[in-house]
Amino acid sequence: MSISLRIHGKGEGKSHTCEIACSGSLSCAKLSISGAKSEQNMTKAFLAAFSVLVCIPAAGQTSADLAKKYPHHEVYALEPGVQMAPKFDSTGRVCEMQVEQTRFVKDGVDLSYRIDERKAFSIIDGLVPVSERGAKLGTSEECMGVCQTTYQYSNVAISIVSGGGTRLVRIKWRNRSCS
Repeated sequence: MSISLRIHGKGEGKSHTCEIACSGSLSCAKLSISGAKSEQNMTKAFLAAFSVLVCIPAAGQTSADLAKKYPHHEVYALEPGVQMAPKFDSTGRVCEMQVEQTRFVKDGVDLSYRIDERKAFSIIDGLVPVSERGAKLGTSEECMGVCQTTYQYSNVAISIVSGGGTRLVRIKWRNRSCS
């Protein structure tokens, strides 16, 4: 996208010009203000015109525009402050779920990055009930600053990353390959 804007004015018997030429990245390639006594007025005109140029592209982004630029994924709000992002196999069945604290909340950003541990196990039970996990195969724990505890079942592996509270829960199905 390329935008050119030329503002002409006349005053005190002189002609005045303000010219802005911007590319899609809004880097101005040409800027000129001419007319000795008009520079203050033309500077005001330039600032107004430039503000419009900056606001138009930001207001024009649609979901289709963003989808062309960035990968899209689904996120589900499991309960206030907790979200889950699933991945799917080629048949559309969930093959992995990642549960974590919601960062963006109604009134700002929550940087606590923790889910109450009791809540974490309740959420896991809701996403993959014990009856769907299969036989328990074992548990492993790795710690280096934070800890990851993995509960192995015949159908799923449930990993909980913690350090001063649950930071992340990852559920992976063994018999499904994420595409």
